[in-house]
Amino acid sequence: SGISEMQKGKWKLRITRRGTTNENEMCGDPIDGFSKEVQAYAATTKWGCTMTTNSTGYRSVRVIYDCPSDRSPEGLPVSKGRSEISVVSPSPQVLRIEMTSNVYPGYVMEGTRIGECP
Repeated sequence: SGISEMQKGKWKLRITRRGTTNENEMCGDPIDGFSKEVQAYAATTKWGCTMTTNSTGYRSVRVIYDCPSDRSPEGLPVSKGRSEISVVSPSPQVLRIEMTSNVYPGYVMEGTRIGECP
């Protein structure tokens, strides 16, 4: 998928959404949920949406997900619009994900690996 591997362990995450920043810690792989999200997007391309993934540099990727219509070819409702997600990870211990969208609330997630899990 072009999305970099992260080092599993204890991570400190800062998520900013709608002007509010929340910090929390997690154990495991911080990009796991994002990878599942991208797989879910890829599964919906059969509904008339497109997903393009481009490398934008070392350990950097941009995913653009575009649904030109609010109906699939079969007439099912689809969230019409465009979302752009950029993932930048200078090392396996640092991560920044930014999403801008005219469908979903945008967010920025910054993560730093702070140690091993107990």
